[in-house]
Amino acid sequence: MTDSLRSFSFDPPAKGKLVDREGDITAAWLIWCNNIATRVARVTVATADVDPPSIASGDTQQATVTVPGVRAGQFVQASFVPGDTGVGVSAQCVTDGQVVVTFRNFTGGAIDLPAGTIRLRIDGD
Repeated sequence: MTDSLRSFSFDPPAKGKLVDREGDITAAWLIWCNNIATRVARVTVATADVDPPSIASGDTQQATVTVPGVRAGQFVQASFVPGDTGVGVSAQCVTDGQVVVTFRNFTGGAIDLPAGTIRLRIDGD
């Protein structure tokens, strides 16, 4: 990763000492730890039970999940249990309060997923 793409929030001050002579955490490490803690605190995890319809070969199906507080444009990741190796799962938030989950069939035949649970990880600002 080039320096222009590095984010202070994710790159620890590896060359700096963790503790000073008095045994206190140094300012650089304290700032870094606070940035990480703030970022983690802004992550929301939501779940929803769905029964996706059958997905034709190479096709997609979508499910809409209501998530109070989510805003259009926020980063969303999705997983589905029970999964299938031939089905990819993605998610996006295009409307406040709703996440659209897309199931894509990468196989050569139709797949009918059983009912299961969508897990969403939504990053804050």
